[in-house]
Amino acid sequence: MNLHPDPKFEPIPVKAVIPTALGTKSQGINPWISSDRPAATICKQEMEYRLKELKEAEIKPGQQKYRVLTGQEPPKHFGLVRVDPEKPSPTVTKSIGGSTTGLVHPYEVRHLTISEVKALSSFPAGFVLEGKFADKWARIGNSVPPLFMRAIAGHVWKTVLNGIRNLPEAPSKGLLGS
Repeated sequence: MNLHPDPKFEPIPVKAVIPTALGTKSQGINPWISSDRPAATICKQEMEYRLKELKEAEIKPGQQKYRVLTGQEPPKHFGLVRVDPEKPSPTVTKSIGGSTTGLVHPYEVRHLTISEVKALSSFPAGFVLEGKFADKWARIGNSVPPLFMRAIAGHVWKTVLNGIRNLPEAPSKGLLGS
């Protein structure tokens, strides 16, 4: 008897998860403000937070990865991955990356922000991470994405625990509210 579900592959592109955070190539002034949401409607507190996040994710011109991303150095032996908005995100690992590795924004010379990485990893928007930028990134990279863990727990509940102990059906709503 096979207790494991058949694999499902339903790719979700990056742009479907964080559409307003990615901006477009033509949105050079404020790429984190979508065209359908004028800057005047964004409250000061939210704007300051987003500006802080963008500053934390910044890759400075003097850094080697800046030179690689801007074509000033050959990309040979580098593990910098520019996120493709049309494809699913690569795995978020514990390390944000040294001078030669890490996930970077599809159009800008910067890392993804913590909000963007949280969204890609299925953490709720209100989930708070403490610490410095690298600490927050490491916590996400070390975790099992919540929706993935929910699917595993639901499967174990339904096929293993319910079958063995005749437990009631797993609740359809969990911590994530869906």
